[in-house]
Amino acid sequence: MKIVRSSLLAFLVFASCLGSAHGLTGTDLYTQCFSKPELSLSASDSSFCYGYLQGALETVLFEEAIVDNGRGGSNLKFVCTADTLKMQQVFLIVRKYLSDNPDKLHWAAALLVHNAMQAAFPCK
Repeated sequence: MKIVRSSLLAFLVFASCLGSAHGLTGTDLYTQCFSKPELSLSASDSSFCYGYLQGALETVLFEEAIVDNGRGGSNLKFVCTADTLKMQQVFLIVRKYLSDNPDKLHWAAALLVHNAMQAAFPCK
């Protein structure tokens, strides 16, 4: 299990390096979604932001499925949220995380969303 976690962490760090060159960075996500009040976001920006955050959360579920390898045995969770979690809450959590961690904004945005959710909803 420790090897799987270490391998996944190494992959995420590697992916963050690749993502910063060609994909969306934390700076990009912050600028488009969080640098102005949420109510002043255009409809297209709002759709993009909520869609990106939803996709990043789906990636966390995918990561858990990869680690589990479809066998249903590991029960490894990276993020332990309530079933009642709303995207508005995710938006606020990620905005706060990015604001509190400006030194990481050059990282891949998906990794930062993952880290924000893991910090807010750690599994015990």
